Amino acid sequence: MVICGPSGSGKSTLIRSINRLAGPLTSGSILLEGRDLKSMSAKELHRRIGMVFQRFNLFQHLTVLDNIALPQRRVLGRSRKEAKARAVSLLERVGLKDKCGAYPVQLSGGQQQRVAICRALAMDPELLLFDEPTSALDPEMVGEVLQVMRELASSGMTMIVVTHEMGFARELASEILFMEEGRIVERAPPAEFFSEPREQRTRTFLQQILRHGGMRLSMLSDAYDLFWQYRDIYIAGLKNALIAAAIGLCLSLVVGVISGVIRFASKGVAGRAVAVYVSIVRNTPMMVQIYFIYFGLPALGVTLSAFMTGILALTFNSGAYIAEIVRGGLAAIPKGQSEAAMALGLNRRVLLMRVLLPQAAPTVLPAITGQFVQLIKDTSLLYTIAVLEITKAADDVGNETYQFLEAYLVSCVVYILVCATLNLLVDQYERRAGFSKFRRA
Repeated sequence: MVICGPSGSGKSTLIRSINRLAGPLTSGSILLEGRDLKSMSAKELHRRIGMVFQRFNLFQHLTVLDNIALPQRRVLGRSRKEAKARAVSLLERVGLKDKCGAYPVQLSGGQQQRVAICRALAMDPELLLFDEPTSALDPEMVGEVLQVMRELASSGMTMIVVTHEMGFARELASEILFMEEGRIVERAPPAEFFSEPREQRTRTFLQQILRHGGMRLSMLSDAYDLFWQYRDIYIAGLKNALIAAAIGLCLSLVVGVISGVIRFASKGVAGRAVAVYVSIVRNTPMMVQIYFIYFGLPALGVTLSAFMTGILALTFNSGAYIAEIVRGGLAAIPKGQSEAAMALGLNRRVLLMRVLLPQAAPTVLPAITGQFVQLIKDTSLLYTIAVLEITKAADDVGNETYQFLEAYLVSCVVYILVCATLNLLVDQYERRAGFSKFRRA
């Protein structure tokens, strides 16, 4: 369960009342497995309910190992050996086994909070309370603490968490309580809480969180955690996008160069047919072209996988643009080059292959290589026919975790890294090939 709300709404007081740290209860009842907490002794209560504080509250004069072992020995009656073994096991679980002999002052905030979680877990509590466990941490340390909490939730630990980490709440909470002025305003499952809150005050709070950055501190950390957790899906999507774009570029090069040459050289039926093809592509959305091919081919008795259909759609679309690039490059060559070739008796095939195309290459090749980057971005449209690429991967992750913002942030970063790298390679290729010296003003 996650408790959220504006500052001063009573969130921390509520969970401190559960653990009797806000003083004895004077009215009302709090039940743990059907038993009123007021009937429990302090020792039993604190043994059954653990707590992790905002400011860690580790014992500064004790080592990490002793911080975890001491309560076990004094409260649970475990031997020194048993307490140490339990402490080491928990520290290993959170990746801090090598910090057994360190003191709290020697640890980062994220490390201290993980040790505090271990200290609470070592008491084998039935319920674990978290009082804003990440609010005192630097943004880059939030992720490591949230990851431990995710693992606890996955293992079945019952937790009540006071937090402003809305991404975490949406991902793992079974129920969310929104509080204001000491009362519970709304109580709902995460899907309902974030998509259809009943109360206007809840809607206003969520809008303010999204607008003013209540999620921003942890957004990048959550996005990284999400990528790492679902990296196989993102990598598979990237792999499919690169393969589809590479095959599409090769095929569209063939289609585009042939079509461009025909449109430049022919004034007859072939030239007009290419002009119609280019016009269709330029004047219809690519998504319509994808759907036309995806649903049209089976009607003609041709059955292809969604992935192959996507490649065919990319080829059809990109081929038309490459055709225009080639035609434009050929048309930019001075007419005198053709006249000189004809005066020398060169036929049209030699004119094209040995005179015009070599001169057009410096103009058209950079644009054609840049088309590969465009193809990678165009693969995002293939998710409409259920091809797993980068955008579809983000959509799948978002539907599974409800962290749509973080899921699409990951896909955005992947696109930027891939496309920026390819653009850099294209620029280096142009410089090394010396294309710039052939370009005309």
